[in-house]
Amino acid sequence: MPSLLALYNALNDDDDDIRKVGADAASQILGSHQAPPAASAKLLQWLHQKFSRTEAFRTAMMSRIVNINWPTTDKLEPAEQQLAVAMLDDDSLFVEEEQNLYVDEVREAIAWTSLLVATEGSLPDEQESKMSSWALEGLYTLTRLAETEDGPFGWSSKPKVFAICIKIIRAAKALITRYDKDLKMEVTDDSVQDGGIKGKPLQDAVHCLLEVGRRNSLHPVLLNELAKSDV
Repeated sequence: MPSLLALYNALNDDDDDIRKVGADAASQILGSHQAPPAASAKLLQWLHQKFSRTEAFRTAMMSRIVNINWPTTDKLEPAEQQLAVAMLDDDSLFVEEEQNLYVDEVREAIAWTSLLVATEGSLPDEQESKMSSWALEGLYTLTRLAETEDGPFGWSSKPKVFAICIKIIRAAKALITRYDKDLKMEVTDDSVQDGGIKGKPLQDAVHCLLEVGRRNSLHPVLLNELAKSDV
């Protein structure tokens, strides 16, 4: 799994030559020649089809969503802290270059959260709990930020900030969808009640952010993500 995920990373590398080599390797796995962008999307779907029931893939999937550097650490950086760093304006003379300017963080967030919804069966309890807490705290933070008028050039327009916002909202919506699926599968009153308790704080936080965001002109794409019934 680490090797296959490294290949996926190569398909999104800054270096054009590395992306081409990665596409050649991925094409061998996929059975047809693919350009890097197509290879990236198709390899991710292939990985999900082959390994979605393994704990390693599920852990990697959730780690990618919440920005944990799996498998070297399981430390989860709070969404509030990620947003605070992203919102800082760096006026340094020598700014440290991003590790990868090619990767589209919004595209990645959409891809991995979509897989979270599509994955069948239960997720590792500890990781799911961590992600739920991360998303909930993130929604609370976004709601506080959304009390300030946003608009087209507001606080959410900065690319790094926008990407984190998308991750928080889509992670929350994906978990809500999973909890709803669990509710439909459960048959005992106790388990249904438990499933409802799991999903309700996230649902309430999403609705609260949507109301505040509409009132203060939150970015329309974020409002659309909040209002959608699916992920």
